[in-house]
Amino acid sequence: MSKVISEIYVKEIDIAKIKVGDSVRVSFDALEGTIIMGSIKSIARVGESHKDFDMKAFKVIIHLDHTDDGLKPAMTSNNDIILANAENVISVPLISVFKENGVKYVYLKTPESIKKQEIKTGFENELTVLVEEGLKEGDLVLLELPAMPVEVAENK
Repeated sequence: MSKVISEIYVKEIDIAKIKVGDSVRVSFDALEGTIIMGSIKSIARVGESHKDFDMKAFKVIIHLDHTDDGLKPAMTSNNDIILANAENVISVPLISVFKENGVKYVYLKTPESIKKQEIKTGFENELTVLVEEGLKEGDLVLLELPAMPVEVAENK
């Protein structure tokens, strides 16, 4: 196989997040440890009903940068579309971020107490969110509402 593509379907709720040219990391169930990079070459203009989704899905075609001797037609693949790439950033689990009156905050654990710390967030996915302001490396945040009274931290 000189040219390899991967055909996937993306839910309509997520389709606006991707674009032609986005990088994709492709792995294969039958080829443990094999990862091939690729890029999105086309996105269907119209969504369609698909048996695996409870909403419309859009067909996305990914061209792989190279092939592997172990690849066979119709192999199952896992396709991770890379929406953003950030280095040297602070991120926290999405479940640790709370919102009140449009303001986002976390509960920061210090040796003396627990403080409600306002934060400014950036890019997020289903699991984590980038913290642009309000935390520093090594800060400990709670994953749920504290059972004890908290202090309101001054913005840093």
